[in-house]
Amino acid sequence: MGIAVAVGANSVTSMLGWVVGACAASFALQAVVITSAISTKRREVRTRGLAMRRIVRPKPNPN
Repeated sequence: MGIAVAVGANSVTSMLGWVVGACAASFALQAVVITSAISTKRREVRTRGLAMRRIVRPKPNPN
């Protein structure tokens, strides 16, 4: 950490590093959110498909 502070003593360098770090963090967060959303959607589609199949399947004729 000390080395990073010493290297980032130049205000431009430290600002650039901060921006890059913030961008990387936001990208990681976005990736996680997107991945979870996709998995949730896939699960929704699967359950909906099963429900539709259950409804569509004709009832056995009593007579």
